[in-house]
Amino acid sequence: MLFDPHSISGVRLRLAVLILAQAVCGCGGETEISGNASGKVTLDGQAVTSGSISFISEDGKVGTADIGATGEYAMKDVVVGDYKVVISPPALPHPGMPGTTKKAGQANFPQHPVKYRSDLTSGLTAQVNPGENSLDFDMQAAAGGRK
Repeated sequence: MLFDPHSISGVRLRLAVLILAQAVCGCGGETEISGNASGKVTLDGQAVTSGSISFISEDGKVGTADIGATGEYAMKDVVVGDYKVVISPPALPHPGMPGTTKKAGQANFPQHPVKYRSDLTSGLTAQVNPGENSLDFDMQAAAGGRK
């Protein structure tokens, strides 16, 4: 016998063989193919300067990114597929939170029409492919659309 399977070195060898076999076989589960999404969010052609953009898959997975001061956003490692898109105003403290006023939760966000705040009404969609995806979204004050 070359080694004692019950000795510390034998256990280490068996563990190394198991790890190597798992790596070679790919027994760690399936890896989902992903891409990166970036672009600009506008309202009637003007940059939206705050808030967030969310991609919602058919099975309910959500990817979200903040919208920067120039309307730009970037999401990394988004699973390849089709998404509904939601554009939300910045989060506000709940009116009942200490230090807030009753009106804090009722703020108006003219850059974020209510229609675009729900995946049921936004009408915006995105298709993410492997690699880099440039996806711009132009909301309309009266009606919706993607550039």
